[in-house]
Amino acid sequence: MKGTSKGSQNLIHHHLVADGLATRFGEHWPGLRCGAKTRSGSRCLKPALKGKKRCQLHGGMLTFFKTGPFAYDGLFVWWIPFTFFFGWFPVMFFVIRKAILQQQAAGET
Repeated sequence: MKGTSKGSQNLIHHHLVADGLATRFGEHWPGLRCGAKTRSGSRCLKPALKGKKRCQLHGGMLTFFKTGPFAYDGLFVWWIPFTFFFGWFPVMFFVIRKAILQQQAAGET
């Protein structure tokens, strides 16, 4: 800071750091945590959003579906992507195969 001695700058910096330690999101922070399961298997330690139980990263569709088959741990959350993914490949295989056969037939005549 301009106009202060080096000793008083250290004291001010130390005071600011001490104040920050009391308010940061450490392991002993008393607020509500997100708690969602991360890819590593541990629980998310980010603070939950106001009025919600999840953080900004893990909120997703949970704001609409808190329970039931569309909730973050519901049945459809797994089955819908599974069905679309494995339904898309056979359909595309036959569509592309049909197009290739049509091109080959058109080229022979």
